[in-house]
Amino acid sequence: MSSTVSKEVERNTRSQSEVETRDAIYGIITGELARRLCQEQLMSLLAPL
Repeated sequence: MSSTVSKEVERNTRSQSEVETRDAIYGIITGELARRLCQEQLMSLLAPL
């Protein structure tokens, strides 16, 4: 019984860290995309000046 529980807990913690890693990667990617979009918008706003 206890070995089954410990395996389940181990699996849950592993999947949790995988989710956190994936979220971090998505955060970096979306942050980079947002930054580039902002830069492009700033350039297009400043271009007429």
